[in-house]
Amino acid sequence: MALTEISNTRLVRQKIEAPEIKTVKDIVSWMGAIQAQDYPMAKWAIGVRMSDPSEKRIESSLDKGEILHIHVLRPTWHFISSDDIYWMLHLSAQKIKSSLRSRHKELELTESVITKTSGIIEKSLSNGLSLTHDESLAALAKKYFLSRCPATLEDFVWWSNLSITDARKAIDFVRSDFFPETIGSSTYWLPYSFPTAGSGTNSVHLLPAFDEFLISYKDRNISLSLIHNKKTVTDNGIFHPPVVVNGHVAGLWKRTIQKNKVIVEMNSFQSFNKSARSLIDSKVHLFGQFLNKETELIIQNSIILV
Repeated sequence: MALTEISNTRLVRQKIEAPEIKTVKDIVSWMGAIQAQDYPMAKWAIGVRMSDPSEKRIESSLDKGEILHIHVLRPTWHFISSDDIYWMLHLSAQKIKSSLRSRHKELELTESVITKTSGIIEKSLSNGLSLTHDESLAALAKKYFLSRCPATLEDFVWWSNLSITDARKAIDFVRSDFFPETIGSSTYWLPYSFPTAGSGTNSVHLLPAFDEFLISYKDRNISLSLIHNKKTVTDNGIFHPPVVVNGHVAGLWKRTIQKNKVIVEMNSFQSFNKSARSLIDSKVHLFGQFLNKETELIIQNSIILV
């Protein structure tokens, strides 16, 4: 596989390009965990991976407890499948608890409050299946590398918040399903059989802030040019919503929601040909359908090439 194929292959593996999974729970389960501290945009992170995106279907899945909005893996919010709650917390709870002690003090969350709420949550999630530590490591590695390949050990450590020792053990547990391939100067892990996406043409996606397409990887240079990195990811770790054209970040966008309309404003980093511009229009329309609103598009700094 060539370096130029990696971004587009990730778009396919993450179900952004040609979504094929229909249920909300199955999408979240395939991804393992979807970062979700920006709640409205996090719902679009699921929507962009749906063949028929609907905000209402996502909210319904949350209300039913099919997916959960919770702190897991790194100390931030994620969406996860309710089926995965026990073993994921088993892997990550201790680290998260340690990192949140000062924050709990600020919020006046005492041990008695935490114990009481934990009991309520535990009761609602009873009857779940548990895995051993090693089984949990294997499950997490399999979900990550199936949904985000090609990816490196360092990428997996960053995303999972595991120690490098546990991350290596996790890969060893699933080694029969994956193989290492050196691409450029890095070693990537890939499943033994899967279609690559090629160099990518006529592909446009409006991804949400903190989307897994960028945040899943420690090294984002393949998809995000260094010259545009600080425009997209701030020094304090804020990820702005990117416009991805043919596997590469080509601009940023934001939405303003009104009563019956959503206004999408786009700041482009490059010129677009007519085909790309047409796809941008269709993706903006899809976002409006997701919210059940009319759309208006404003593009700044863009030149349409013949």
